[in-house]
Amino acid sequence: MSMNGLRRLLALGLAALLVACGLPLAPATPATPDGKGFLLVADPQAERIYSYRLPELALAGQLEGVKFGVHNGALALADGRILFTDDKSGELLALRFTEDGRPSIAQRVKLSAGGRIVWSSIDPEGKYWVGASQQDKTTFEYANLVDLATFTNTAVEIPMRADEELHPALGGNPLTMTASVGGEVRTYLVRDLLAGRVIPTSTVQVETGSHGAVFSPPLNRFWVTTPKGMNVADLQEGRLRTPSLIAWDVDGLKGGRNARPRLSADGARIYGVLTQPAGSPEQWAEQQVDLHVIDAKDGTPRRFSIGKGVVGSRFGLSRPYLLTFGVHPDGDEAKLIDIDPSSKTLHQIVGRIPLQAMSNGPTKGVPTAGREARSGTMTPDGRLGFVANGGDGRVAVIDTQSMKVSGSISVPTPLKSGGFLFAVQTGVKPADLFLR
Repeated sequence: MSMNGLRRLLALGLAALLVACGLPLAPATPATPDGKGFLLVADPQAERIYSYRLPELALAGQLEGVKFGVHNGALALADGRILFTDDKSGELLALRFTEDGRPSIAQRVKLSAGGRIVWSSIDPEGKYWVGASQQDKTTFEYANLVDLATFTNTAVEIPMRADEELHPALGGNPLTMTASVGGEVRTYLVRDLLAGRVIPTSTVQVETGSHGAVFSPPLNRFWVTTPKGMNVADLQEGRLRTPSLIAWDVDGLKGGRNARPRLSADGARIYGVLTQPAGSPEQWAEQQVDLHVIDAKDGTPRRFSIGKGVVGSRFGLSRPYLLTFGVHPDGDEAKLIDIDPSSKTLHQIVGRIPLQAMSNGPTKGVPTAGREARSGTMTPDGRLGFVANGGDGRVAVIDTQSMKVSGSISVPTPLKSGGFLFAVQTGVKPADLFLR
């Protein structure tokens, strides 16, 4: 065995020991020492997906006729495939890069999607993907279980208790699907679902209005957001146990909810951006925006004020940084928040990067409806951040070492509503199993 191989084996052994002891993993070295990877820029309205090589930012290729599923998002598998859905064809797609960096669709499978797939995730071993349909006025939604080796789909009807979105997650032993179905979270054994047996093994009551979920494989723990807080329960032998609620209101800050929770790369914390609504839509510039953090192991919540204005519930997440990007009459700004658990500035804003205003961005004193928006992402190693100017076909490139905009990408289409940005680097196994 080579010295590099021995070092990797020892590192994996140490990581497994830390998880077994319930300790958070230390921040890893960069995913790729040279920072190489790709930035996917999706423009759903133009039905285009562009690929840019990193770090040189060169356009490597594009896909046409694909309406990227923005609500569902994307996920990069450890084997290099990138999963996302096509809202036009109702399919799950697996993208790969050719040797010269061009994107190509390696696999695709038809889904029972209704209007679109709203939430999806993979199991911890990367063998299955499950995606939830969005249908109008129905008593059930489809859970699409796709075998990621054969790319075959088993669509199962899951009864719903309320007219809201189905949130499916996969994990546990035996492999179990945990699903929020409207005022209730249920569990189903995957082997039963694949055999056509839709029989819950357990149920837990929650508030209606779910939006966003997280599953931790090391802890076998499932979280789902509701208006009052984050509902959490442990998964043991195919059943949910010890349910509890972690309220949004903490540290003297109130209002809002984490509509798109994210699990940190070390699996130790759940992050979210909460907005305290202003008195009226015209007062959007006065909205208070906070960072919400939950310790995944002991459930302790924290909340930190990070500014005002419009900050989307989506954000860039890497090992060392969380990247938010907002709009405000005093100037649009990206913020880098330190999330390195060993840092003395943990959960503090360590970088404020001015952004060029959008041509049709929100205007002070006028509701934001009909105005453009931003999207953004980060490379897993935290070296580069990217923020889109919706409607302008432009992406700002942020160097996290200098804490400045170091360049700009001109996209051939406008990126209405900000499009969708997704940065990938090879060999990174996802900690968060939900597509984002």
